[in-house]
Amino acid sequence: MGQSWDDTDVCLARIDGRWILQGPDGDIEVEGFGFFGTIRARDQAEAQAAAAATVLALTGRTVTGWDRDAWSRSIYGESTWYACLGAPAPTG
Repeated sequence: MGQSWDDTDVCLARIDGRWILQGPDGDIEVEGFGFFGTIRARDQAEAQAAAAATVLALTGRTVTGWDRDAWSRSIYGESTWYACLGAPAPTG
């Protein structure tokens, strides 16, 4: 995994009705994503919650919100959201 994730590293994309969570090193497996999972194309809030939980588990950073691109206005077709990440938890 990437050493210093930032807001542009984590991308939640919906492509052809399938949710994909991408990190700095490629796609990240998230339970429930995909055509046969529990998260469907319209379930944006559920997909974002699952993605946020995965990011927290992998990095210790909280997703504080999502910025979306210009074409993420529809529930159909390709859409992309970028995670806004909180500061890493203090260590030690």
